[in-house]
Amino acid sequence: MLRSLIRQYSSIRATLVAALFCLSVASTASAQQVIGGCSILPANNIWNTPINTLPATSDSATLVNTIGAGRGFHADFGSGLWEGAPIGIPFVTVPGSQTKYSATFDYAGDSDPGPYAVPLTAPIEGGSGSTGDRHAIAIDTTNCILYELYYAFPGANSWSAGSGAIFDLKSNALRTAGWTSADAAGLPIVPGLITYDEVLSGEIKHAIRFTAPQTRNTYVWPARHQASSLSGAQYPRMGERLRLKASFDISPYPADVQTILKAMKKYGLILADNGSALYISGAPDSRWNNNNLATLGNVLGANLEVVDATVLMVSPNSGATNGSTGSTPPPPPAVPNPTASATPPTAGSLAVVRPGDFDGDRKADVTLYRPSNGTWSLQRSSGTTQVYGWGLLGDVPAAGDYDGDGKLDLAVYRPSNGGWYICWSSNNFATFTGYPWGAPGDVPVPADYDGDGKTDIAVYRPSTGGWWVLKSSSRFAVYVNYPWGAPGDVPVAADYDGDGKADPAIYRASTGGWWILKSSTNYTGYATYLWGLGGDQPVAADYDGDGKADPAIYRPSNGGWWVLKSSTGFAGYMSYAWGMPGDAPVVADYDGDGKADPAIYRAATGAWWILKTSNGTYGTYTWGTSSDIIVMPRN
Repeated sequence: MLRSLIRQYSSIRATLVAALFCLSVASTASAQQVIGGCSILPANNIWNTPINTLPATSDSATLVNTIGAGRGFHADFGSGLWEGAPIGIPFVTVPGSQTKYSATFDYAGDSDPGPYAVPLTAPIEGGSGSTGDRHAIAIDTTNCILYELYYAFPGANSWSAGSGAIFDLKSNALRTAGWTSADAAGLPIVPGLITYDEVLSGEIKHAIRFTAPQTRNTYVWPARHQASSLSGAQYPRMGERLRLKASFDISPYPADVQTILKAMKKYGLILADNGSALYISGAPDSRWNNNNLATLGNVLGANLEVVDATVLMVSPNSGATNGSTGSTPPPPPAVPNPTASATPPTAGSLAVVRPGDFDGDRKADVTLYRPSNGTWSLQRSSGTTQVYGWGLLGDVPAAGDYDGDGKLDLAVYRPSNGGWYICWSSNNFATFTGYPWGAPGDVPVPADYDGDGKTDIAVYRPSTGGWWVLKSSSRFAVYVNYPWGAPGDVPVAADYDGDGKADPAIYRASTGGWWILKSSTNYTGYATYLWGLGGDQPVAADYDGDGKADPAIYRPSNGGWWVLKSSTGFAGYMSYAWGMPGDAPVVADYDGDGKADPAIYRAATGAWWILKTSNGTYGTYTWGTSSDIIVMPRN
């Protein structure tokens, strides 16, 4: 269909820090489509990655209604002729020796200059007299290079076109952000085309290109361009990923159509252009059975759901995915059921857990963990006490709000098997779930990295400086990996840029340097600060209440706190004298004013000393004994 001529250009130019952000992940994507000996993009490319395990988005029904819940699918391809031309988007394969021709473009600023190895006799979509999109496409099967032209007219020795794009089929690289291609979304066309040969093989191994009548004036990964002036959230974005619901019964359909429907379930569809509702794209072929293809009209839009494929992204400038297919984790080993008690700890080996809010009153509770028997002892901000049994000898406490109910869940990380065991506060600590996520030597670094209000399961691997995050927004089914750190660095994840997402960050004790990989830049930008001396302990938190974590250190030698304030653009600082040699810092917001309170735990007396930022006074609590063992709080 004739695309909208509305073209809005973006000046976005993401700057990659290549040495620090070359993401390496394992792929589990199945073998991809091959044409003329060329794999159509790498196996881990988003076009070739299954999305059948991703959860539907909260706005799925709204977007489907806008696209056309009551409309049936239409195969915009087939056999024979329509208005004198083959039905579908044609392409040709050419050798590396194919003559390359220069091209001029209406949208030269968004087009690759060429030259283009597209024969001047190449078939035009819609035929030579078409007034439609007039795509002309060639694949150089010697070098595996894809050439695509939009609104293409051959001349005597050159091409004239609306726009053009050249893709290395061996690469996951995306086009420059804001650029169109021969398609409105700035994506290649061929990876989304259905061919008869792959249907004949019994399996389509990629997402399918489709169109919608109205789109939003923005785009979502892996798209690079939008083509609309509409801003309403009810409109789908270019690049939107949909799939056919798993519950849809495909058994009444012809075998060739079943193959297409299976791909819609497993790989889904990618919105690539403005056009008629639910038109899917394919290449013309005399072997298509048009009557069979017409049965797709019985598959209504209401049988679709929208998914968030960005959880598979490893870089905004790459089509590579992280390889996770959302396999179900095995059941956890037996863990003691939690038991409640009002008796505070009086003896034994205890460890300070990073203080947090277990009762949902937005104030941190004084919390201890006994590694010898997995006992959690809470002195709540409300004044009540509680004891729970949750963990085994050798477990590491990893409390977090994994279910998003505003209360911390009891959780432990088991280094011996890399298992996480979470006892849910939303079920009054009556049920639990286990997740395998880690390897020997990993450090648990739970935090909300995806901004969904829930803690993500995550580990930092000191041996490689790698961060491995299992995202709660995918129901802990998919993950992302960030290489950010070096042996000896201390992980200090927190939300330093105030976007609601924890940033992977490290503190380098040897230099006092902080290195923060900023989520607000899609992990393409970073910040560094020199803030600390040898022997200092990092205690990052939001001390000034601006919604951003401040780099901060505690100096055990003199009990000093030094905070680099984010509210001053990290140009000003504040300091506190609060502690003595041997004290352990236990910073948290104990008074609920939105600011972190400097606090220490004194093992010699089992006492907590909290400096309240709300009024400048302090509070003390005796919760522990002189024989307690301190586990330093983790960020």
